[in-house]
Amino acid sequence: MASNTTFVSGAILTAQQMNNLPWGVQAYNKRTAGNTTITTSVTDIAGATGTFTAVTGRAYKVSFTGNMNTTSGAVTYLRLNNGASAIYEFLLTGVSGYRVISPTYIVTGLTAGSVTLKMTGQTDTGTALVLGTSGNPASFIIEDIGIA
Repeated sequence: MASNTTFVSGAILTAQQMNNLPWGVQAYNKRTAGNTTITTSVTDIAGATGTFTAVTGRAYKVSFTGNMNTTSGAVTYLRLNNGASAIYEFLLTGVSGYRVISPTYIVTGLTAGSVTLKMTGQTDTGTALVLGTSGNPASFIIEDIGIA
């Protein structure tokens, strides 16, 4: 599919040009009701999940933002999963203390129909804590950004 072009006086807006435009937010969650402890086992990050109806040929921007406290200096792996399968990984080096985490992914090639994307975490050793409280909320958003 071709991207949209510059419009000029007298141009006619087509259905295809409208379909090329972003369709906006598909799923959104804000976690304010409890932290998630990440260990050496793969752990779903509470509230960092979204289910939506994917359309073939579309691109989706997936963003996760929150605060994390690594108490052990562990290397932490944050993964974006499509169902049970990891499709992207975000690696945080083993520096102890608090940090803001904000990985963003562009996802294409999804099969049409209901899709669940979610964040998981795992450490190589020790633990990490993803905050999800009213004072330190975490957010997860899936946006349709247009044609792939």
